[in-house]
Amino acid sequence: MLGGMKGRVRSVGRTATTAAKVFGNLIAQGRRDRGMTLDQLAEAIGASSRTVYSIEHGEPTVGLGTYFEAASVLGIPLFGADKSELTQLLRDGRDRLALLPDRVRAKEVQFDANF
Repeated sequence: MLGGMKGRVRSVGRTATTAAKVFGNLIAQGRRDRGMTLDQLAEAIGASSRTVYSIEHGEPTVGLGTYFEAASVLGIPLFGADKSELTQLLRDGRDRLALLPDRVRAKEVQFDANF
């Protein structure tokens, strides 16, 4: 189940599916560049070789954290940043969030039925 919705399976949109495939491709390239087998990467990230196979094929059902762990083990920069830059991005993001309201009220949306 995606999204933590009990009894409902959420479909994954085209953009998210494409992004997972791009990420998986980067993982596959990184693994092969480093001469690692599926089993070696699986052991390094604490997953099964089937999971690594699924990651490399961009399966959106694999947890995002598992994708990130594989990228980290392979030295693939996330968000175009190295590890020290990620820390700064996190700080910057927290600073920005601190300036925004904690809660957001839903805005009334009016639809024109005469489109």
